[in-house]
Amino acid sequence: MTDLRIAEVRDWVFTRALPYWSTAGLDPDGSGFVEQRALDGGPSDPGFKRVRVQARQIYVFSHAAMMGWNGPARAVADRGVDFLLSQGWLAEGGFAKTLGPRGGVLDPTLDLYDQAFVIFALATHYQAFGDTAMLGWAERTLEVVGSLLARPDGRGYWARLPAGGECLQNPHMHLLEALLALHEATGAAHWLAEADRLVRLFLDRFHDPATGTLGEYFT
Repeated sequence: MTDLRIAEVRDWVFTRALPYWSTAGLDPDGSGFVEQRALDGGPSDPGFKRVRVQARQIYVFSHAAMMGWNGPARAVADRGVDFLLSQGWLAEGGFAKTLGPRGGVLDPTLDLYDQAFVIFALATHYQAFGDTAMLGWAERTLEVVGSLLARPDGRGYWARLPAGGECLQNPHMHLLEALLALHEATGAAHWLAEADRLVRLFLDRFHDPATGTLGEYFT
C-alpha cells in the first residue's frame, strides 16, 4: 500500500468512520452500542445486542485513541464497557452471548468466541487508557474459560457450553489475539507462554501441512 493510499484510509477512518460510529453507533439511552444501523443510516433494532459487538466497538475506540484520534475515544469506549460489565457478566462467570436492547441476558450461552473478544477489548482498553480494572476483568474471564471450557486432554477449548461438543479453530485464533494483546499491554511473560500453547495447537492440530489448509471443525 502506498503512502498516499495509507493517508487516504487514515483520513476516512479519522474523519468519517470514527465520528459516525461515535455518535450514531451509541445507543441514545446509554445502553452501550447499537447492534446495527439500517442501510439508510437510520435506527434499526433487531431486538438483541451481541456481546461480541459491544467488545469489538470497545476495541475500536480504544485502538483509535492509541492511533491518535482526537475524538472522544475514552468516553465512547467507556459507554460500551459500562454496559458490557453491568449487563453481560453471568452469575456463574463469563459473559453471555446476547443481551436485550436495554440490558438483561437473552442467551446465557458461554461461547469461547465471545469470551475471546471481550478479553481482547479489555486488554486494548487497558493499553490505551491504563485502567487496571480492565486487567482484572480480563483475568477473571480467562479463569472462567480455563475452568469451564478447557478440554481435559489439554488440546485447547470447547467452542461453548455444554462442554464436550465440537471444537472450532476460529475462537482459538481470537483467543490467541487476545493473549498477545494482554502481553503487549502488560509485558507479562505468562501471557506470551499461553499464546505459545495455542500456536503449538495450530501446528499440531488445526493446520494440515499436506494440503496447506486450515481446518475449522474438530471433535
